Amino acid sequence: MANAIKWSALGTLTTVINGDDTAPTLKNLANNGQKLGAEVDNATDRNMYADFELLCKFQSAPSAGGYVALYLVQAVDGTNYADGSDSVAPPATTMVGTFPVRAVTDAQRVVVRHVLLPASKFKPLAVNKSGQSMTNVDAENVLTMRAYNEELQ
Repeated sequence: MANAIKWSALGTLTTVINGDDTAPTLKNLANNGQKLGAEVDNATDRNMYADFELLCKFQSAPSAGGYVALYLVQAVDGTNYADGSDSVAPPATTMVGTFPVRAVTDAQRVVVRHVLLPASKFKPLAVNKSGQSMTNVDAENVLTMRAYNEELQ
């Protein structure tokens, strides 16, 4: 008889927005700029949750209270994505969290935990609301995710 609910084994750490010249990239993302990430097909695995980690560095210190917003743009039918792209603002209903950033030019790692994932294809969308542009250096600005589930034991 099951008597505990625990976290499952962690999924693979996956880069969903690159930090080099490979598109899509966060490299040199301007303030108020947005970047739509790579497609994640969750229709088969149907992972319930993910932790997202943003590695970021800014050309100048971000404004106090600055952040990078995280949205998940979903394809409910598996083909057609909801609004949200590099140039189209996403609807507020797709926002899943914010990465608060410190007002420094040092590299920062910020995590948004326990994001509920759609059981379909989706793309992460990052919107820079820090007040400054990210650096134009490879590997300094990257968005990754690691999926997981609850497991009955």
